[in-house]
Amino acid sequence: MMINCLRKRQKHREIKKPTFYAILMTYLVGTLLLQSLFWISPDHEQKIRMAYLWPSVIAVFIGLIWKTAVSRQNFGKAAVGFLIPVWLWITCVLNGDPYLLYNHKFIMGIFLVFGICFPAFLCASPKQVNFGLKLVGYCAVTISTIVACLGIYATYENIQVSSPFFDGIFGIVEGRLWVFLRHPNEVAVTFLATFLFAVYLAVDARHIACKIILGICCIFLFAGIALTVSWTSKLALSVALGLMTALFLMRFLRFGGREVRTMVICVLSIGVFALSILALNKTIHVVSSAAVQNAQVKKIATTAQEAIAHNEDVKDETHHMNTANGDVAMPQERDIIGNFATFSGRTEIWASGLNKIKQQPRILLFGMTDGQAARVPLVLNRDIYHMHNTWIEMLLLGGIPGVVLHLWFCVMVVIRCVCLFFAKNVKFSMRVLAIVPIALLIICLMEIYPSFSGTTVDMLFAMIAGAVLSITTAELNSCRTGRECLVWSEM
Repeated sequence: MMINCLRKRQKHREIKKPTFYAILMTYLVGTLLLQSLFWISPDHEQKIRMAYLWPSVIAVFIGLIWKTAVSRQNFGKAAVGFLIPVWLWITCVLNGDPYLLYNHKFIMGIFLVFGICFPAFLCASPKQVNFGLKLVGYCAVTISTIVACLGIYATYENIQVSSPFFDGIFGIVEGRLWVFLRHPNEVAVTFLATFLFAVYLAVDARHIACKIILGICCIFLFAGIALTVSWTSKLALSVALGLMTALFLMRFLRFGGREVRTMVICVLSIGVFALSILALNKTIHVVSSAAVQNAQVKKIATTAQEAIAHNEDVKDETHHMNTANGDVAMPQERDIIGNFATFSGRTEIWASGLNKIKQQPRILLFGMTDGQAARVPLVLNRDIYHMHNTWIEMLLLGGIPGVVLHLWFCVMVVIRCVCLFFAKNVKFSMRVLAIVPIALLIICLMEIYPSFSGTTVDMLFAMIAGAVLSITTAELNSCRTGRECLVWSEM
């Protein structure tokens, strides 16, 4: 009788556990969908955030702390995700905004990203991680692919779509793809994260039809990244594709000795990196040429219709074809070589942040609010509201304690990604997924994404980081011996 009672209790617990994560995954997917609405309507964002999203974020945050404390599963790793938002909230209080009147959006984003998205996958079982990654991944890839397709269409048709809720514009502005108020750099990083997520899903998928559909999504997302003309995302994407090439070659390459295979893998990976850069630049040229040609055809057709309406002949079509070019808003490649020494003017932005710390050394201890940090680069008389570097941004926001917490988080993620990359006894799709955080952390050197903006890309990065860290030590025993981390045994 006691045995039956214990079985019933165990069965009851097994029913309860997936229910908690089913609700949690539903919440994360719903929040991702809300981010799409926020892109279209910032007014709705403010109202929903204050009335509904903020209370739910606090409730889920407390629930996750309780869940991880009770289960004690990866609680030490999840602790950094809980401490980062709490510390940044404390710095807001200490710097004069205890009621979050001016920094509410920022603090809510930090709690959502580090306090919920990161531990959500970190403290889940392998089956729950697999299910959650697919659910969130397919949702994010679908949304980003739709946005990328609309961006390509707007570029090809030479139109700028206005939001029905405010005056934001979707289309090519000043040679780059803007998605309403979202800067091209943010759009590019979002496309990059979902592109890499799509590659992971394609590798993990069992059906060939699903792999083909995800491959098509990757093509559109690749073109979307090109249209943003973001060189940071281009480099990060090329690095990721080079690493993926190395990973696939490590698995399937079998000829020759270890030295020969290592050389072949290095050469081919570097080649893929270079080809990716060239392909992104070529994509800009192809889309621009197609847009110009489409504008010329429309111009000729319009001229012909006007001539027929007035009973006139169309005499000089070439003239109209040449004048049509000036009316097309085309994506334009930027002069990177000329601005390489200053990283497109970023060095002076970083210097402004460091000068602010010299003027107010207390920042190293207690940081400042997000609103105060946003005003620091304004001394340069440029429309810039962040440091274009995650580490300097965190130094301003959280001081040395904040940098230590963020370093703790990044070191954990990088070490696990490296070990997972070389682990031969782990599911291959998870090894592909381990490349994603590394590629996104490259962006952190030139942007504040993915870290403190609280948008889609930050959420995806935190969830993927948690999923990678959820791999147990037992599953990585082969690379923890040290040999597989140094020697590519699969080669």
